[in-house]
Amino acid sequence: VYKLSSMWDDLTSETELGIALREIRRADPEFVLEDWVGTLTESFLPLFFKAYLKGDLKTLKPYLSEGMYKQMAEEFRLRKAEGLALDPHVLEISNAEIVQAKIHDHQPVLVLGTLIQHINCVRNREGKIVEGKEDEVRASFYLLLFVREYDEKEGALQWKIQERYLGFSQPFI
Repeated sequence: VYKLSSMWDDLTSETELGIALREIRRADPEFVLEDWVGTLTESFLPLFFKAYLKGDLKTLKPYLSEGMYKQMAEEFRLRKAEGLALDPHVLEISNAEIVQAKIHDHQPVLVLGTLIQHINCVRNREGKIVEGKEDEVRASFYLLLFVREYDEKEGALQWKIQERYLGFSQPFI
């Protein structure tokens, strides 16, 4: 695996991806991009999107940069003030891949793109559906920008989501 990673570094050494991976491996020599994306897809993304749709800031907090945490806290506050609840059912997560890697503010940044299928059903305080239906499936494409931040509790660098963008969301047919 390390030899393959080293060969990959050689092939991509002058690209933004190569530069970013070299910086990541300086701090974590055992980092393998494909394994990291696989772990995100299997474990983290289902947890993240379910918590996001539920408005569960407590679950999300360890995975968010300070700025992203504040942004989501405000989004969830507005959602709660309006009495809206989103259906938290995520049916599938697919096509997770790194769409960009670069050095920003002297640190490596990885941008992950992923497609999720989820139930689009928004209810008001009384439980009445105000958008979508109980069985309406949507496909939504998200971009998540990951950076490494020092986590004092863990005493190590941890990947955090610094930005989140919804590329598109449309009915899944």
